[in-house]
Amino acid sequence: EHLRLGGQSSDLFARYCWAFHCVKVAETDSEKEAAVALVRQAAEKGEGLACVSMGQYYASGLHGCPVDQENHLYWSKRGASLGNERACVAYGMALLDSSEPRSEAWKYLKRSAMLGEAYGQSVLGLQMLNHGSSPQVQAEGVEWLRTASRQSYLPAMSKLANALQFGKGCEVNEQEALYWLETGTQQGDVDCQVSMGTAYMYGDLVHKNQEKGHNLYYLASLQGDAWATYLLGISYENGHGTQEDAKQAFDCFQSAAEKGIIAATYKVGLSYLYGQGVEKDIPAGAKWLHKAAKRGDADAQAYMGMLFVYGHGVQENKETATYWLKLAAEQDNRMGLRELALLYADERIDSEKRAEAVRLMAKAAAKGDERAQEWIKEHCPERPEWLKGIEHLALPNDSEEHPD
Repeated sequence: EHLRLGGQSSDLFARYCWAFHCVKVAETDSEKEAAVALVRQAAEKGEGLACVSMGQYYASGLHGCPVDQENHLYWSKRGASLGNERACVAYGMALLDSSEPRSEAWKYLKRSAMLGEAYGQSVLGLQMLNHGSSPQVQAEGVEWLRTASRQSYLPAMSKLANALQFGKGCEVNEQEALYWLETGTQQGDVDCQVSMGTAYMYGDLVHKNQEKGHNLYYLASLQGDAWATYLLGISYENGHGTQEDAKQAFDCFQSAAEKGIIAATYKVGLSYLYGQGVEKDIPAGAKWLHKAAKRGDADAQAYMGMLFVYGHGVQENKETATYWLKLAAEQDNRMGLRELALLYADERIDSEKRAEAVRLMAKAAAKGDERAQEWIKEHCPERPEWLKGIEHLALPNDSEEHPD
């Protein structure tokens, strides 16, 4: 009732608050249209937050407004011209997605940051950190992230901690990095919880405690974070900090995959392929692997290639296999490198292809692929200088399944 009375006053902010409430509770199309009209009236009369809202409606196609970049920019710029700090962030963000120079976007983000808007400080800080052309600009980015964090703006904390932990834009400061991660974790920020979980899993910043790591992944997953759900699945799959549980792992992978996590999509495919945590279903496995492969996951691309190499659930097709294996090999995926090398090493292939096979196999071996290392020893006993010492270059080898 007080909001309604305010909406009848001459105070623009009160009128916007009433309009915002009306938008929130509107159910029918006519109610939404009337509510948006009230927001537009406040915006046209110079209420900055109303301008921000109008810009958001057109940016995302909300409440009956069509997606319209021109209107999105218009209303965001209008709010920024009124000096509203949130509008400055909105317009700066809109410019980042446009063809305008990045410097123009930063100008508005900095205006918002200097007006004390924590969101603007965080966005500006991350922009400077990731796109700064000099150490000085990156260092300023760290300071803006620190300023936002000191205002208890949770999304800035994990980003600041990451910069401090790895010395990006600043000197390494693990103590301060841990402080911000713990602060964000205690306040329920999922990014901080995931980062702390990973720190406990590997013993970074803190003493290794995989049970604590698993529990933090679980906590972040409960809040709907897809990446945390994927990592929770990994902990169930490997028994890190919990009992090994293939069914729980599969459920986590499927949930994360449905939210768009490509690595989880690959894991779902693999689970179906081998019946891990779910009934074995090769067609379903191929479907999920194909989804991940199309989105660029190198492991999935390698497996797609191997399905066609060995005729696992499909007819053998060297052309299709080569297509997928090449995509994986181009990403330096060791399975893709190895299997593509095996295709090229076929005796029926010309000598140029066989030379390429040795190069690809050596690369896979150097990345720790044990099968590739054995192949090199067997087929290249008199190795040239560039092939010697492969085992010293090799990375630790993770266990792999093989579709044949």
